[in-house]
Amino acid sequence: MNKFLQYDSVDFAQEDSFVRWIKEDNTEDEAFWLEWINNNPSKKEEFEKAKILVKQIAFKNDTIKKETEERVWSKINASVTNKSDTQTIKSNSSRAKVIRLASIAAVAAMAIFFLMVGVGNNYDTQIKTQFAEMQSIELPDGSIAYLNADSHLKYDKDTWEKERTLNLEGEAFFEVKKGSQFMVNTKKGNVTVLGTSFNVYQRNRDFKVYCKTGKVSVFAAKNTTILMPNQSVSIPKQIHEIEKSNSSSQNRSNWRDGIYTYTNESIEEVVKELERQLDVNISIPEELKNQKYTGGFNANIQENALSEVFWPLDMVIESNGREIVIKKKVTE
Repeated sequence: MNKFLQYDSVDFAQEDSFVRWIKEDNTEDEAFWLEWINNNPSKKEEFEKAKILVKQIAFKNDTIKKETEERVWSKINASVTNKSDTQTIKSNSSRAKVIRLASIAAVAAMAIFFLMVGVGNNYDTQIKTQFAEMQSIELPDGSIAYLNADSHLKYDKDTWEKERTLNLEGEAFFEVKKGSQFMVNTKKGNVTVLGTSFNVYQRNRDFKVYCKTGKVSVFAAKNTTILMPNQSVSIPKQIHEIEKSNSSSQNRSNWRDGIYTYTNESIEEVVKELERQLDVNISIPEELKNQKYTGGFNANIQENALSEVFWPLDMVIESNGREIVIKKKVTE
């Protein structure tokens, strides 16, 4: 097992038992690798990258076209300096052997190519919501995704039975049918479950996950956190901050009913959410931007939502259509 300590993500992605575990859900290999990573947590980041890499390459393996294959070979040939090695590689029909026989540069070229093809450019289903718009989406397996305003969800319907993986920008609540691994990828981290319900929020630098039922695995900032029901994790500044007792009235997933609650949150973040939910532009005094806010609002009625946030702060609300100006109350 010591040799694996020298592995990076590409090395793991070429290891037969690792690939077999990811592609075939092999129980024996799974037990080995889960025990190994538990004993070697320093390799978690490379480990998770390798899992994604294997899935993306497997995803394209069955469907790659002849002209695409030629483009891959041209990239490999350009990367391999030894001509005889290149000829040996190209004559081999096994794609697994191709990767093993190629030089590190050739492997990198292959991996980068597949990731470019498989990530972000080949989703056959994309749903994007506008400001003040929410959608519920039934996924191919019967799972449901509730998409919050100003959010973007992408997945591949054709490969869903093999791999329940999707990409999220923004916020969504998921009710997942029991079955194979279900993964939500974001720019800041990944969430993995089997069958459960949970909320994922990822905007700018913020990444927050709330588990409503079941069990949720969250990988971000080189660490993995397991959430149980009514637990949540927030990852600011590369640190996992865990909240273990989210009340039913204050958990993040209540956005589906228009309810938003905050504890010691930047008022700027609250304003961004108000703008997103009400489809308005809000201007606030400069000195208010760094102030922390504890409270909440109901987005179902615009006037009430604004009042719930700003009246307790002793502010006046001036409205001109979609333009909202918040000012200090003038005292005589």
